This record gives sequence, C-alpha cells and structure tokens, in this order.
Amino acid sequence: MFEQLVNDPHSDVRQNVLFSLPPLVQRLSPEHRRKVTYETLTALSEDPEIDVRQSALDTLSETIYAFADDPQGPPEFLLHMYLGRKEDKIVRNGTRLITFDVPPPLEAFYLDTKRPLTLAFGFPAVTLTLGKERWSELREAYLDLAANRMNDVKRALAAGMGDIAKIIGPENTCQDLIQVWWKFINFPKDSLTRIHALESMEALITVAGKETGLSFWEGVSKNWEAKIFRVWRERKIILEELMKMPNLLGDEILPIIGVIQALALVDSEQGVRDIAISLVCAFTSLYIGTFLL
Repeated sequence: MFEQLVNDPHSDVRQNVLFSLPPLVQRLSPEHRRKVTYETLTALSEDPEIDVRQSALDTLSETIYAFADDPQGPPEFLLHMYLGRKEDKIVRNGTRLITFDVPPPLEAFYLDTKRPLTLAFGFPAVTLTLGKERWSELREAYLDLAANRMNDVKRALAAGMGDIAKIIGPENTCQDLIQVWWKFINFPKDSLTRIHALESMEALITVAGKETGLSFWEGVSKNWEAKIFRVWRERKIILEELMKMPNLLGDEILPIIGVIQALALVDSEQGVRDIAISLVCAFTSLYIGTFLL
C-alpha cells in the first residue's frame, strides 16, 4: 500500500505519504529499511511538484533518526540528501543569489530556499543519531548554517545548542558551539535568537566548564550595560538563569551577580525590577554565606 501511495498520480497523496516513512521504516529489518528509504526518497526528492520535494526535505532528519538503533548508522545517501552537496554551502550559509531560472527537480531539491531552516530544526536529531564520534561529518554544515542571516535559522540553531552540546562533549562544544553562541548573544537584530541563546547557557556551561561559564556571564553583563537586551523578557530570563549559576560556577560568579542585580533593580521595565526585588534575599544570602565561610 505504501509503495502504491508513493507512486500515486495525485501530488497531495505523494506529499502526505512521506510523513509515514520514518515510523514505517523503524519497523522493518535493517536491509529492508534501507531499500524502502532509498527508493522512496530518491523518487520523491526529484518529484516534479515542489510541495512533494519540500516534504521529502522536511522528513529527512526524522528518517535519519529512524536508523538510530542500526549498528551501521544511517546510509550515506540519506546523509548526503540531508546535508547537501559540497557546492551547496552557498545555500546553507544563505549567500546564494536568487535566480529566475527553473532548475530540474533534483537540482531544485538541493537548492530549495527552505533547506537551511529544515537543516537547523533537524540538527539535534541527526547529531543524536550519529553521536559524538561522527560530529566531524556535521561540523562544516553546522557552521555554514550559523553564518546564515535568516532569523529563523539562527533561532532554531540557538534553541538546539544545549542538546547538541550534551551529545558532542566538551572538546567539540568548545571548538565549535562556543563561537556560535557568542555570535548569537551579540546578534543585535533579533531578540528571539538572543533569548534562545540565553536559555541554552546552563546546558553549554555544564558541558564546557567553569571558565567558559564565567566568560559567558561577563559577556551577558556587558551586553546588559550596553542595552543590547532591549526586550524585557531577555532580562527576565537572565535573572532566572543567574540564580542557577552559583551551584555551577561557585563564588567566582558573585561579582557578576552583583553587577547584574544592580542593573536589574534600576531597570526601566517594572517587571524586571519586580523580579530583581524578589531575588534580593536569595542573592544577599549568597554573599553572607561566602563572608561567613
């Protein structure tokens, strides 16, 4: 039945059957799984209808994750379809010039303007499937996406940074993710990118360590003073995240807590001031505890 639907003459049927591919192949033997995946995606990635091709693109990360329990991992053709070709770097990083030429269907699949956002959303699942040992196969594509100027791409990457850090470990996190985090936290044009980066701090610090954590918070403090965190929700999240830091970073975070608390108490937004006031006792007890020790 599935094979019949893949070859259905109506494009909306071909499009929607793709969403049943990942759960279907999970229930097949490894050899049969590869065969069905290959035949389905090679056919529908070059479908004449753009909606079908885009659904094929959308389902790739979930289909890759369907191979998480396979000792051989996901097949190479599947990773190639997800990451794109070497020359598709200009698609991933968003520097491709828009043209009015209509490329053949398979070429259009690789040049799809939705590809960067689709990759960004699926990156944690794909990273989990490949694991720490194979991060080197994903690194270049990740950094390409981080250079993309689209706000949606940056937001998706920032939201998934913590999960990826837990998978790839301290060395890879410090080498690749930390530089991306700094770009996001200093990105002036989109508050949601900065918010997701702030929300990823605890996970990143847990993986990367104390030195990185203190450096992060020094940057946050400077950005607050420079009024980069223009949306009050950003400053609210900073205060909430700051309360978690003494357990992670010890007494060395206390001077930074003092600076941020002082800024929050005179903030222009009442909601931020209220949160700062509610935390006065908690922050004060940290200082008293340190003094008594």
